Formats: sequence, structure tokens, C-alpha cells
Amino acid sequence: MNKHYGFLVILLLSASFLAYFPQARATVLQVPGDYPTIQAAVDAADPGDTIEVSPFEVSPGEYGVYPESVLVWKSLTIIGQDKSTTVVDGSTSGYAFWLDTDGVTIEGFTMCSCSNYAVVAYYSGGHTINDNIFLNNAWGVYLNNSPSANTVANNTFFNNNLCGINVAFSNDNIISGNYISAGTYGIKLVEGSQFNSISDNSIMETSYGVYSSSSPNNDVNQNNVSSIIAGIVSFSSDYADILDNTVSECAYGIEIYSSMYNTLFANTVTQNGYGMYLIYAIENTIDSNLASNNDWGICLYDSDSNTIIQNTFSFNAYGLELVSYSTANTIAWNNILNNTMQMRQDSTSGLNTWNKESSGTTYGNHWSNYTGEDTDGDGVGDTHPFPHMGVDDYPLINPWSTVHDLAVISAVASDDVVYQGQMVNITVVARNEGTETETFNVTAKYFDRVIGTKEVTDLPRLKTTTIVFSWNTTSVPTGFNYEISARAEPIAGETDKFDNTFIDGTVFVTILGDIDGDGDVDSDDFAIFAGAYGTSPPSNPECDLDEDGDVDADDFAIFSGNFGETC
Repeated sequence: MNKHYGFLVILLLSASFLAYFPQARATVLQVPGDYPTIQAAVDAADPGDTIEVSPFEVSPGEYGVYPESVLVWKSLTIIGQDKSTTVVDGSTSGYAFWLDTDGVTIEGFTMCSCSNYAVVAYYSGGHTINDNIFLNNAWGVYLNNSPSANTVANNTFFNNNLCGINVAFSNDNIISGNYISAGTYGIKLVEGSQFNSISDNSIMETSYGVYSSSSPNNDVNQNNVSSIIAGIVSFSSDYADILDNTVSECAYGIEIYSSMYNTLFANTVTQNGYGMYLIYAIENTIDSNLASNNDWGICLYDSDSNTIIQNTFSFNAYGLELVSYSTANTIAWNNILNNTMQMRQDSTSGLNTWNKESSGTTYGNHWSNYTGEDTDGDGVGDTHPFPHMGVDDYPLINPWSTVHDLAVISAVASDDVVYQGQMVNITVVARNEGTETETFNVTAKYFDRVIGTKEVTDLPRLKTTTIVFSWNTTSVPTGFNYEISARAEPIAGETDKFDNTFIDGTVFVTILGDIDGDGDVDSDDFAIFAGAYGTSPPSNPECDLDEDGDVDADDFAIFSGNFGETC
């Protein structure tokens, strides 16, 4: 047989064989186009298929919900067309999606009203839960005994009463880019959950932001947390890396409780009760953090052998406090600046070391209230009294590290009710809370509109400056309360941006003659005007409508011209 003919026969037989046994191809199933419910589509799908879910339209332009609890028992991708209108109401069985096999993707849904878990994975893993809204559930996402890594990313959690994301007995998960608001716990790791990455999440108005219990070796990085009780908690959880987070307005910013070998590095904790709180904590490292404008910058309670280096504690009520047998800690190379009480150490907490050696020289801490001199030029103060604050034999003359930190500490309007056309002075006080002389811009606004921007030049460290802005209200619409704010524009290297903006309150702009500030010129205003008529200087300055120092016929002409007007 001709060998070319034989080859052709083999090709034809191969083609026939492939045609008889067709290759599996992923299918796209439509809900409600092909199947009326999501569960029906799941039951009909093959592993690897995609289910696309359109909003449940009850009438043109009006959307309802899918009232179902979906058991996903195949590896599928389930995508909602529009997360704001593609809604799964899991109130019937208490959950929206139960993932009963590995490798499921849930994306683009609102999941609401679940008395248990909106998305739950028991003994399954490798899931992707992305770009969803979790609203008014008991738990948002619950991963329990998940044997392989899951990704929970870019979701919005609001008012999930018990917890936004709960991880139990589960390792190697990525939880990133989520917004979580309201509820008891934002993100909770329990029961030995290890090697999880918690990063770039914004957590607001929860009782606890990121809470880890008996779960070592987790990374908590670059999150923005503001919670009612505690921002980031490591409870009986060792070897955590807590890095580059911003934690504000918590009772406890970062709390290390009965834990060892945690590293807190480059975090910004500001306007908390306790910025950092260590209780029964041993051999943790607190390095390069900024604790500013808290009640306590850092507090150690019965905590031993911790290393606290290269931090800045500034403008707190207490910079550092060591109490209840906190001993054998190393506290060195820190900037301790303008705290009401720089340091407090009780009688049980001696035997701490307030210095550390580098390149053969011993250095202590830089204290803003140290007034001694460095007579030998080694950077260490060597004139009495020693030790400084009773603890530091090697106080640093200059800051150990550079910190850039600006704050606006007040912004006050000259009046809270003004006539349209009047000038309003906005007096702003800005403070340099860092270690370097700074040049920066300050901008004042009414509502979201700029009143003006002024440059502050060469403001020394730890000093304040006052800037006055003049707001001309001539073209400002009347009848509205305008929020007044001022902002110090952040500078390179600044991490604490929380206090760069200060909001004063409101200024109500009204029409000339609206003396009582209720938005109209009527008989009530006339009664006030008549009472001040003929006085010089005016008994009521608000009745001096032409601002010439008396209340006379000229003012009456303005008043009568606007009588009956409303904003």
C-alpha cells in the first residue's frame, strides 16, 4: 500500500473517532433565560460551565430578588450581571450559596437577609468570591475546614451582624481589597487558621476590625481600620506580621494579647484610646511605627522581653507606659515627642533597657523635653540630669529617624450665620508633628469648593502656624449650611494623613434682612430690626445691614427691599 494513502486513511479514521467522541466544552447557561432559578442552572450544568445570572425583573425597570439558597455541588463559575440589582435573598434556608465542592467562583451578586452565612464553604476550597455585596446577613463569608486556598477580594460587606469574613481551621487564604462596615467582627481568624494574607481592606465601624484567635503565622498588611473596640487584635496568636496598617478611632488600635513573636512594623496608629497595647505579651518586635494623638501611644501590661525600636510617639497623652511587672523590655532609638507625659513606668516595671548599641556606640531615645547638650559630638546628650526621665542614660540630641507628619488642629469660621455678600474669615491652625522643617500647602473649603490655598514655608518641627482665609460669599447660593474644612496637603513620606483634614462645622448663608437666620425676611425679623433701630453702635450688629456702624434709614431701605423674600 502506498504509504501516503495509508497516512490519509489514518487521518480520516482519527477524524471519525473524534467526531464520535466529541471533546467536552464549557457551556454558558443563562438565568432566567435558560433556567428560571440559579439552582436549576447549577443542577443542569457540567463541571467547568459558567452560569450568567441577569437581574430578576418583575416589571420593566423594576427588579426583585432570587429567593433561593443555592447548593453548588459542581465546580462552576456563577456570575451576576449587575451586583447592585442581581440579588439573592437567602432568608428561606439561611444562606445564599453553599459551596459543596472545590473550585467555585461567585461574582457580581448582592446576597442579603441570610440568618446564617451568605456564602459558606465547609470542607471545600479553591474558591474565588469576588466583587459582591453582602448586606444584612449574620455572616458574610464563612470558610470552615477549607483544605485549599480561597480568594475573597473586592467585595462590600455592610451590616453583617456577627462577622464579615470568618475563617476557621483554614489556611493560605487571600483576603484583599474588601470594604467592611458595621457588625461585630470585620475579619475573624480562629481555630488555628494559618498563613492567611489580609491586605488592602478598609474596615469601618465594626466592634473588631481584624481579629485573630489561636491562629499563628498570618500577615495583616496595608489595611485601613477604624473600629469601635479594637482595630487589629492578635489573641494567643504567634508569629504574625502586622505591617503598614493605618488604625484610627478605636479604643485599642493594635492589641497583642497573650501572644509571642509578633512583628508590628511601619503601622500608623492615630486618635485611638491605646495606640498599641501589649498585655501578657512576650518577645514581640515593635519597629518603625508612628503613634500619634492617642491617649496612650503604647502601653505594656505585664509584658516582658519585647523590643520597641525606631518608633515615633508624638502628641499622645502618654507616650509610653509600662505597668504591672512589664520587665526586660528593650526601648531604644525611638522619637518621643511632645506627649503630655512622655513616659510612665510603675514601680513593678523596672529592669527595662532604654538603650541599644549600634556600631560600637550606645544610643538611647530622642526626647523632645531633653535640654542637655552633646559636648563630645557623638549625638548623645552627656550633660545632667541623668538618667533622663529616670530611665535613659543615652538621650539622643537629634531624632533617630525622619518622620513627616502634618496636622490641621483647628479651622474656625468667624460666624456661623452670614448674609450673602459678607466676608467670612476662616482661621486655620496647622501643626508640624514630624521631625523635619516642612513647607506645605493648606487649602480651605466650603462644602467641596475651594476658598483658597496658601503655602506654609519652613515650619519648624513640633511648631504651629495660623493661616487666615477670607471667604467672599457674594455668589454663594443662599439658604444652605456649608461645611467648612481645612486640609494640609500631604507631603512625601507622610503616613499619618488622618489628621491632615479638620472639619469645623457649618456656615449658613442667608439673604440680607434674615436676622433670625430662618431663611426668610418676615415680621419676626422686623421685630428684631425695630428693636435695634436708631442705635449707634448697633445694639444688634446683625441689623446693621450696610455695615456702617449704626442702624438707620439706609439699613431700613435694605430691609424693606428684601421684606417677604425667602432663600
